[in-house]
Amino acid sequence: MQDMPQQIGKLKNLQTLSDFIVGKSGSLGIKELKDLSHLQGEICISKLENVVDVQDARDADLKARPNMVKLSLIWSKELDGLHNECTQMEILQSLQPHTNLKELRIENYGGQIFPNWIFDPSYSKLVALSLIGCIRCVSLPSLGELPFLNKLVIKRMDRVNSVGLEFEGRVSLHAKPFQCLESLWFEDMEEWEKWCWSTESFSCLRQLEIKNCPRLIKKLPTHLTSLAKLNIENCPEMMQCSWPDAMGLGNLARLQILGCDQLVSLGEEEEQRVSYNLQFLEICKCNSLEKLPHGLQSYTSLTELIIMDCPKLVSFPENGFPPMLRGLAISNCASLRSLPDRMMMLRNNSNSSSNNVCHLQYMEIEGCPSLICFPKGQLPTSLKRLLICDCKNLVSLPEEIDECALEQLIVERCPFLLGFPKDKLPPHSQEALDMGV
Repeated sequence: MQDMPQQIGKLKNLQTLSDFIVGKSGSLGIKELKDLSHLQGEICISKLENVVDVQDARDADLKARPNMVKLSLIWSKELDGLHNECTQMEILQSLQPHTNLKELRIENYGGQIFPNWIFDPSYSKLVALSLIGCIRCVSLPSLGELPFLNKLVIKRMDRVNSVGLEFEGRVSLHAKPFQCLESLWFEDMEEWEKWCWSTESFSCLRQLEIKNCPRLIKKLPTHLTSLAKLNIENCPEMMQCSWPDAMGLGNLARLQILGCDQLVSLGEEEEQRVSYNLQFLEICKCNSLEKLPHGLQSYTSLTELIIMDCPKLVSFPENGFPPMLRGLAISNCASLRSLPDRMMMLRNNSNSSSNNVCHLQYMEIEGCPSLICFPKGQLPTSLKRLLICDCKNLVSLPEEIDECALEQLIVERCPFLLGFPKDKLPPHSQEALDMGV
């Protein structure tokens, strides 16, 4: 739908209007909302670039809609340079909603700064806020003053260079900046370089995602004691050489690091240890990564480990994998030569203890041309799925593979792998064997 139906403004008892498209001059404008005083729930007002007269925005009188709880204000992405920045700010100022608002989304706004109502503490019911594609804004508003904000998304703010203490704002002695914020996203911030924070902020933050911020050089806040999920993607300057001091991230359960080309090691030093409560770890497209944490086996809560596209990773720590590890996926690690000896079970006639063996349920190894063989010993008896693909120099499978509880065995494109008799296949497995190129 390109335009609103004629005379929609005369439906004075209308309660639900999910979308309102502002027409160009001569067609239905935003002032048509003036008499729709019973609107409630959710509304998206788009093509706001068609608002020419600021008075029309005032006449819409969104502030008089106490039952409107979710609002999206959207300008078209393809704006030209003719739209006056000051006019857009006046329009956004005039579209101030009622303080009962719970969710707000502003997209492709063309002003340099936001009006003050965006961060007015009187919006005590506002729990979710998204600022997307506001490419002319040079700074972020003081959103830390919103007392019950729970989710914050900031994307494509191309001119923002620094996020400082002004982002937290001024709060009272009885409140803290972002005191209820649990989820925070930064994405596609091309010029963002610095992030400063106070130690009182983000006390409840549980999820932090930072994606496509190529210039960000400041380390992460180290006081995020509630943080459970962290995703860093395509931020090459942020992870210079090694994982930053992470002692304040003691409750971190899920960590994903993707496309951080300067990361060489992860948690190599004691003061850089990743949280021992970590349950999920994924490292992908880190072209300089050489080392994983030396004490990897000490991460007793880790259940899933994924390593992909890390061409300089040669080996895993000798002490093996964590005892609770259930899933292991390794792919496109061209230099990987070996797996840890202690991932295997020792033979029954050995006097050494095998208590450190992990309880893997699935293992996938793909695209590792430098891997020649598995360590000596038997695969964990808990293993149910084994996939080996495109390991061009692999010459042998694990010993006594027929004694595993494998339900699925897939071997493909391993041309130097020696076959084994059918009676050596795991008895309950569904096999798919293709040794050739």
